[in-house]
Amino acid sequence: MDLSVIFFWGLLLAVALLRLVELRISKRHQKEMAARGAAKIDEPKFRWMVLLHTAVRLGAGLEVVLLRRPFIPWLAALMFAVFLAANAVRWWVIRSAREH
Repeated sequence: MDLSVIFFWGLLLAVALLRLVELRISKRHQKEMAARGAAKIDEPKFRWMVLLHTAVRLGAGLEVVLLRRPFIPWLAALMFAVFLAANAVRWWVIRSAREH
């Protein structure tokens, strides 16, 4: 297996782990809000969203392996920069929305 494929799967695994961390933070925030009297609203579609996001990440990894997509270094570098910027914004939002 090509080294770039291994790094890509590593990136997908890192994203999955980050999402699990985000879920833990969300659960903690829910408990804090419940302690202040907020009522939890059940979201029946949440599990479907989790399934969809998991399938997209798994599909991306399988596409690279099964269809033997070529590694394009300049595109990979650009997309990694976009990924880092998007995650910086994501964590800023999580931190900012803590009270809400």
